[in-house]
Amino acid sequence: MKLFFIVENNQPHASGGGYYALFKFGEFLSKRGHDIFIYAVNDLGWVQSNPRLEVVYRPSIPRKNRILRKADKALSGFCDTFFLKSKIRKVRPDWIIGVLTHSAIKAVHIGREFNIPIANFVYECPPWIEEIAGRERFQREFSGYNENLWERTRAAYLRSEVLFPNSELSRNYNRRWLDGKPVVEPIYPGIDPEEMPYSESN
Repeated sequence: MKLFFIVENNQPHASGGGYYALFKFGEFLSKRGHDIFIYAVNDLGWVQSNPRLEVVYRPSIPRKNRILRKADKALSGFCDTFFLKSKIRKVRPDWIIGVLTHSAIKAVHIGREFNIPIANFVYECPPWIEEIAGRERFQREFSGYNENLWERTRAAYLRSEVLFPNSELSRNYNRRWLDGKPVVEPIYPGIDPEEMPYSESN
């Protein structure tokens, strides 16, 4: 099977979590005989290309403020038009796979354009965030750009053929947020012992 992962990991300081999991899932599947392509932003040294795994990083601008965020979005759009779409035509994947917000939105846009099934990995969502942060803080921060981003993310999830949660908790919150849309059994990210070694306490 040919799988095309779109990972908009715009946070170069991130050391793990949902983005890390997708890189490792792709690496694992490539070693099981699948052809994997990962289109991402920041190379954090998580995986290396192998005969069945091709990883490409687009040029990016650190999104430190609104102006730089707009500049990077323009650069992202340019790369999507002149590289990503041509790569999709060449690879002809069986599935397009995204994660969370920006990646999910892009995966659905590309998948619909090329008539390719879409899967997305879902983690936190606004109702869950509200419960953790509290209603007052949520209402203060969940506005403008963030509100619009999550509205577009919800629309992307609803247009996805498959949604993979990372926990039963995530599954339940997302099912309610998406008005009962099916969310499959969780795929737990796990821990890479070489990246995060465990030491027994004495």
